[in-house]
Amino acid sequence: MRTLTRLVTGTLPLAALLSFAACDRSPAEELPPPTIVLAAPMQTVPVGRTLQVTATVTERDGSASKRKIYWHSANENIATVDGSGLVTGVLVGATTIHASVGGTTQSVHITVLRAQNPGGPQSTFLRYTSTPGEWVGQGQTANYPVNSGTWSVTLSADQRELRIRFNGGGNTWWDATFSAPSGQKLDVGTYQNVARWPFQPPASPGLSFSGSGRGCSTVTGHFTIHDLALDPAGKLHRFHVTFRQHCDEKAPYLDGEIALLLEPLR
Repeated sequence: MRTLTRLVTGTLPLAALLSFAACDRSPAEELPPPTIVLAAPMQTVPVGRTLQVTATVTERDGSASKRKIYWHSANENIATVDGSGLVTGVLVGATTIHASVGGTTQSVHITVLRAQNPGGPQSTFLRYTSTPGEWVGQGQTANYPVNSGTWSVTLSADQRELRIRFNGGGNTWWDATFSAPSGQKLDVGTYQNVARWPFQPPASPGLSFSGSGRGCSTVTGHFTIHDLALDPAGKLHRFHVTFRQHCDEKAPYLDGEIALLLEPLR
């Protein structure tokens, strides 16, 4: 007995063929890589605070992408990031935040700073109150907000001395320097028994506040640093100090306060 085998031939619909060809590929893989642009209001965040990083994703045809963005922190011990790009500072240091879509990744470098002083200043300023008979402030009260002049800030390489200069134009200028004892770095805390910078003994902190053509021959008093934040490279980011200065061992005094918010100055 012979068995006949009949071959059935034919043509599958085009849609079915395309379906078979694509069965191992996801729709996202079929799209060309998009363009990602990251933006953040700044690239620093204090410990315990948050920073929103946004990602603009554009497809090859110029349309806004609807694909999912995958966020990742290179070091979650320093900072974490959630699925919306919200970064939270964990420890002082630096890390990189990555955003990935369809095989494309863009990154932003984030520095986590010392925790901000709760309730501290939110802008840069210099102000003082001078009692009657005090030489430098002439018994006056003054307040200079961030936009009232130009500012210059210099932190020494050993982080021992910080000099702040403000120029309000004309004969309005002020120069303040704060120094830790020899061999120490400036830090949060109170410095008692200051002497005039830069002539203080090695074991003493230094202070000098002068301006508009007036300064002290000798200085006594104290200052308290309420907030001081440096980035990992040692660059100053925030500073807040209050101080009292007596000129030439006289009873009248000047009480001052300076706040700095830098990178950018604000």
